[in-house]
Amino acid sequence: MPTPKRQSIMAALEDQLQTILTTGGYNSNLGSNVYEWRDTPLESGSLPALIYRDMQDSIAQTFGNQEHRLTVSLDIFDDCTASYMRGLIADVTKCLGANLTLGGLCEDVLPISDEAIQAEHDNRKIFGVSIKIIIAFVSLNWDPYN
Repeated sequence: MPTPKRQSIMAALEDQLQTILTTGGYNSNLGSNVYEWRDTPLESGSLPALIYRDMQDSIAQTFGNQEHRLTVSLDIFDDCTASYMRGLIADVTKCLGANLTLGGLCEDVLPISDEAIQAEHDNRKIFGVSIKIIIAFVSLNWDPYN
């Protein structure tokens, strides 16, 4: 059975995010803990962590094609300082900018928007940031596989 183009794009996004490692020139090892649609609590040993979710696909139909604008939420968590959280955001920005077509699967990854940082202080300080990106891609009309 063929793989839908949207699934291929999300798998390529996960592969790209998993390259965020200090051995790859980044300031963190955020890529060690990348999860798709995770809904179970994060343990201290699995931080920093990034959870990604494909939230909405806006489609414009053109002659022979469908132009997609897939909104993806990236949620980053760590028990760290605010300055270190800003470094994690920088790592994600650098990572996405390194491969804006996700290996040729999409037309573009549009810049980070709607960023919101929050901190929780129950037993320890946990910072979280939620950011959104748009992945633009084209498929054939009524054919999610091409």
